[in-house]
Amino acid sequence: MIIERFLPSMEGATVLEEVSIPRTNLEYEVKSYVLVNLDGKEFNLFSRKVELFCLPTLIGFDDSKKITFSETYFLAWSLLKERGLPVVPEVWKVGSDKVFTTNLIAERGSVYDQKIDSVIERDTLPMDSQFVKIPKVEIESEADRLLELANKNGIELMSDGPFHIKVNPDGSFNIFVLDIGKVRIYSMPKDLPREVKDNNYYYISKALREFTYINGNIKVLRDARGLS
Repeated sequence: MIIERFLPSMEGATVLEEVSIPRTNLEYEVKSYVLVNLDGKEFNLFSRKVELFCLPTLIGFDDSKKITFSETYFLAWSLLKERGLPVVPEVWKVGSDKVFTTNLIAERGSVYDQKIDSVIERDTLPMDSQFVKIPKVEIESEADRLLELANKNGIELMSDGPFHIKVNPDGSFNIFVLDIGKVRIYSMPKDLPREVKDNNYYYISKALREFTYINGNIKVLRDARGLS
């Protein structure tokens, strides 16, 4: 059962850190805020101002009433979670235009995406030494499972970054669907078009190729910025 958590405002949340992440290929800047909610857990904040360009698309659902950014985001997240996809554990709606999402690295660990540019641009992450030890076959196995889940449950994944990898201090890892802003969710999973299934296969295959390259060349990529 998914519990709907709602905060009318930011009151009671303490800003720990404000991180500005420039994207070289797009003319916008994503700001991620790490916050603490009333239960003492850390969350990332996403606001309508930042995420409006990539709201989740809900296909075949009743759209007779206009819903807010936070309602749309929460509904998409809850649908993905109910259908078994690996998403963040918690999402809180904050007013009508913001959401809190679980900060996956609050309890140590590092999160990796498939973008080679981001590896070059970012500093060394704490779990780099563990990330390079993950066997390719294990990542492929988890990616295949995600593909099966998405196709079975009427989900078209994000084309550029269908999943992220979280590496834990003990060397274990999990994959997550973090960028749900460009996910397309069909109300009737059995009616998922064949071309969408083909798209999911292409998106995940491309991500696997890029993750494999990063996994084998992360030190070289880091050294490209003089980092090691």
